Amino acid sequence: MKINCHAMSSPKRWALITGVSEGGLGDALTQEFLARDINVIASSIDISLLKYLQPIPAQLEHVQLDVTITESISAAVGQVFRVTDGRLDFLVNNAGYGYMIPLMDASISEVKKNYDVNVFGLLAVTQAFFPLLRSARGLVVNQSSIAGLSAGCQPFIGSYSSSKAAVTALSNTMRIEFAPFGIKVYGRLLRLQHNR
Repeated sequence: MKINCHAMSSPKRWALITGVSEGGLGDALTQEFLARDINVIASSIDISLLKYLQPIPAQLEHVQLDVTITESISAAVGQVFRVTDGRLDFLVNNAGYGYMIPLMDASISEVKKNYDVNVFGLLAVTQAFFPLLRSARGLVVNQSSIAGLSAGCQPFIGSYSSSKAAVTALSNTMRIEFAPFGIKVYGRLLRLQHNR
């Protein structure tokens, strides 16, 4: 990952977005943050896939991050700390995995992967970056889904929708537990209107 001295002295805000891929929601969020002159650290399991991103007008960095691997998360925390001088204004937990199949045909290992990425990975990343968020009194956005709502139950997406229901439950608890630290938590996609 490229690190330059300007990033360390910049007073601008920084956002880390997990699971960025071209044409996806992480891509759209990256473009929106950059357009609002907020510096972005885009992460992906394979950072070579992020070469298409253009740092205009804000600064853009890339970091390798697999939300299911502790060592990858730890390495990313170190890199982000150096780039942002230990402050993170936005953490967007966007990395996700969709496994769609009738439950009676589901592979338990694939269901576990759904939860490893969508639930446990999200929690592990948030725990790891919490000190940086606390320093900035930042904002956490956990990408849930309408599929996770009880009224939205549909056949063949039980594994995915239950993992997203868990994300919503985690977000609601985080919102309460993080409030004393000045950190806000949203468990759905909102328009970026957070002014600080």
